[in-house]
Amino acid sequence: MNNPISKLDEIDKLLKTWQASAYPSFQVYEIIKELVNELKADDFAQDSYVTEKLSTLSWHIDSIVGEGNGNGHDGERHYLWAQGDLNKLKVMAGHPDFQEA
Repeated sequence: MNNPISKLDEIDKLLKTWQASAYPSFQVYEIIKELVNELKADDFAQDSYVTEKLSTLSWHIDSIVGEGNGNGHDGERHYLWAQGDLNKLKVMAGHPDFQEA
């Protein structure tokens, strides 16, 4: 299994940079989508809840740039939901920032 934690951290970093930008880059969108797709193909995604969270993360990312229908919500709302899905995935991957002390 590849290290899902490093990929999740990279998605988090890119998503925060992307959100802070006045003009989000389509290139950053493509990199995030590629990382999500790599995680979907990883052993990490064998758990059905992980697969579901990766799918909803992908949908939120699409909705941020207008690729998805967004269900009537704006990009900022989808960004917040994407962050929530990302945090849940980090917990499931055993990310050290989400371990009990």
